Amino acid sequence: MGENWRGRVRTGSAILLAAAVLLLLIASVNIAGLLAARALDRRREMAVRAALGAERRHLIGQLLLEAVLLAGVGGAIGAIAAPYVLDAFLAMSPIRLPTYVTLKPDATWLTLAAVTIVLSGLVAGIAPALVASRVAPADALKQSSRGSVGRTGERGWGGILVAGETTLTLVLLVGGLSYCTLATFDPGYRIEGISRLAVTISRLDVSAAGSLPAF
Repeated sequence: MGENWRGRVRTGSAILLAAAVLLLLIASVNIAGLLAARALDRRREMAVRAALGAERRHLIGQLLLEAVLLAGVGGAIGAIAAPYVLDAFLAMSPIRLPTYVTLKPDATWLTLAAVTIVLSGLVAGIAPALVASRVAPADALKQSSRGSVGRTGERGWGGILVAGETTLTLVLLVGGLSYCTLATFDPGYRIEGISRLAVTISRLDVSAAGSLPAF
């Protein structure tokens, strides 16, 4: 009985995990778009740093560190709010968990969250870092003095990020609607008030009885 119950919970948990991953990717792409726009505004700053001798890898490292710190702040807020949000979800859930099942943040959860935060920061910051660090000091300073907002190829990053965010949002929306439809689907026969009994016969039972029991 416990294994049957855990199997149903495992399936639902896998679906929720997939939805959470998609939502995290959407948020990462959204933040990447904002960081890319900010990176284009910082081209003059990057040009000055490059003119003073900063290598491109140093500029990329600085921008990635800023993105990871931003993700870290959001992750810290999420870690603090997680126990309260979990309690609220459990209170709203129509299914009551057995007494031997406990859901609460632990060391494993915090470790996984920390790794996810770092990866999210890197994913959100890699494109803006590449855009902002690819700068020729003389050209960037001239463009900044004329109020230019960047080259066409660099502005194209924004379109790619918006398209990716829209695609992921549609996948999440369609997947959620499909799951809700399947969860409320009428199979065409009565399923209320039906019990199921599973009988498992081992080799030891057969050898002790001498033959299979009759049912």
